[in-house]
Amino acid sequence: GRKLADKVKGEFAAVSFGPSVRKVIENSIEELSHYGLDKIYIIQHNAFKEFDSKVYANIFSKLVNMLDIPVLTTISGVDLIASDHKLFFGRPGILGERSANFIMQNSDLIIILGTRMNLRIISYNWEYFGREAKKIMVDIDSAELNKHTLNIDLKIVADLKYFIGKMIEECEKDALRFGCNDWLKYCQQTKERYPIVLKEYQE
Repeated sequence: GRKLADKVKGEFAAVSFGPSVRKVIENSIEELSHYGLDKIYIIQHNAFKEFDSKVYANIFSKLVNMLDIPVLTTISGVDLIASDHKLFFGRPGILGERSANFIMQNSDLIIILGTRMNLRIISYNWEYFGREAKKIMVDIDSAELNKHTLNIDLKIVADLKYFIGKMIEECEKDALRFGCNDWLKYCQQTKERYPIVLKEYQE
């Protein structure tokens, strides 16, 4: 970053935002100075409390456990669920895991919650994404639901904060059950058959 800024004769800056980020930055100023930053832009507001990833991760994990269904996340969703969670089966896409791609492509139902499903996830052969699956997509931005690279069967414009809350309510009323033990077994077998690192390279 510093070298590039010097090369183009520009400013090397960082942006930090959150509900109480100023104190964090002030306590880390010496460490940050090692990166050669010219400026640090601080955006502090209480509204950012709503965007605490830990809160969303807890709510998401609760829903996953109640539904008892396999879960895949994008790379950007790395902090949504623990990698060793029994229902987590990886991250699909062209930079993702082989097993996760097999699971996604062989699903009969794909529920997409708040992710853009860009070409890095569905590949450049986008017309074959989830070729046999019914697809339900929930997003706050209707433009994401109507991209020409996606063929969504049920489009829901909603804020996930409220949508996931309603799903949890339905689960608590025992009104939302999938019963997919056989599918979970397939996902586990696929994950074991196609590990991230092959056995011969693990030592």
